[in-house]
Amino acid sequence: MSKRRETTTTKSVLIIEDHPLYGDALAETLTRLFAVQRVKLATSILSGLKLIDRNFSPDLILLDLNLPDSAGTSGYLKLKRRLPNAPVVIISAHADNRAIASFLAVGAVGFIPKNTARANLQNALRDIWNGRIYIPPNFRRPETKRSDHDIREQTAQRISSLTPQQARILKYITKGKLNKEIAFEMSIAEATVKAHITAMLGKLGAKSRTHAAMMIKEASLV
Repeated sequence: MSKRRETTTTKSVLIIEDHPLYGDALAETLTRLFAVQRVKLATSILSGLKLIDRNFSPDLILLDLNLPDSAGTSGYLKLKRRLPNAPVVIISAHADNRAIASFLAVGAVGFIPKNTARANLQNALRDIWNGRIYIPPNFRRPETKRSDHDIREQTAQRISSLTPQQARILKYITKGKLNKEIAFEMSIAEATVKAHITAMLGKLGAKSRTHAAMMIKEASLV
C-alpha cells in the first residue's frame, strides 16, 4: 500500500544498518535498480551523523529501527534535525502497527519489514523512489486518543536528546539488565553507568530506571 508524496531526483543514499550483510544487500539492490551514484553505509546513528558532518548530504536515508544507540523514534528525530529535507525510510524486523504508526506520524516516507520478500522489497523501494509513501499491506492504524499521541511524541522528543551511550544504556534497562551487567556489556565502570543513568533520568523526567523503562514501553517505542 502506498500513497503519493512530492518526489525528487535521488542520486545518493545513506543506509544505517548494523547488520553488514543486509546493508550490503540493500546497497546492491539500490545500485542495480536505480543506478544510485553514491551509497554510504553506517552501523549506528552516531556513525551516520559523522558521515553527514563530512559534507555527505544524502537524498534518501534507509534507517534500521533496532540500532545500539537509538530507541524508538529518537534516532530518526536526530537525523531529521540534521537533514530536515531528506526523506527517511524505516527498515525493521519489528513491524507492529503501533511502531509503523509512530514513524508515519513523525514523517517517515515508508516502513519496510525485514521479512519482506525480495520482489516485494524491490517494489516497495521502487514506490518510494517514484515519490510514494510505502506502508505494509497488512498495516492497520491503531485507535489512539489524542492524549496518547501527545505522550508518545513527548517521550520520543525526550529520548532524542539522549547521548548515544545514554540511549544504549536505556535499551539495556528495558531488557532488565543490572548496572554491573550493563557495565560489562559496554566495557565501562559501573560508576560511569550510574552517572549516565542519573543524567538520562533527568532528561526523561523519570523517577527511576523502572519508571524510564515503563515510559518507553507504554509509549510503544521499543
